[in-house]
Amino acid sequence: MKKYIALTIAAALAFASCAPKDDSIQLFNGSNLDGWGFVLADDSVAATDVFSAADGVISITGTPFGYMYTLEEYENYEISVEWRWPEEPANSGVFLNIKALSAPFPNCVEHQLQAGNAGQFLALGGSKLEGVEAPEGGIGRKERMADSAEKEPGEWNQAVITVVDGNISTYVNGVFINECKDEVNGGHIALQSEGGPIQFRNVVLKKL
Repeated sequence: MKKYIALTIAAALAFASCAPKDDSIQLFNGSNLDGWGFVLADDSVAATDVFSAADGVISITGTPFGYMYTLEEYENYEISVEWRWPEEPANSGVFLNIKALSAPFPNCVEHQLQAGNAGQFLALGGSKLEGVEAPEGGIGRKERMADSAEKEPGEWNQAVITVVDGNISTYVNGVFINECKDEVNGGHIALQSEGGPIQFRNVVLKKL
């Protein structure tokens, strides 16, 4: 019996050593906004009046414009984000590869979450996307490569975004939507406040 138990324990330890490791990073801990910084276009407004967390959900009012950003910088990763419109459809985005923090739009690539247009890529703050021309004084836009896969207001959507060596691709609700090439790789990641209430949950990053 003792020999059997010893063999069972040895087998379990061997299996554990061979099992794939979960290297996921929970960027949102579900209860507070530790690990995040905040930028608002109107610095007279307290960040706590715009960004809050409770019961596993981040709530953003949408006004004034701004964003909450990871204090850490990341490169070569996959990030999964769930979002929904608790009221009327509005506008927001996930900022990728933030090079310089500024208000209200940093130098970065925005993964658009605007209702009806999720998955479009925008080159903000002077950022450049390969093969995408920006109008003078305007924003470079990489239009979606597939129709919208978004759900109705009140329902949760999911974007799975991969950033590797400046190559960015996204799936929205399991549908491949778009890809682009940024001129740089890595930086802060942010969730945007832009015009209307939005909620986020399950913000998870895996390093690649």
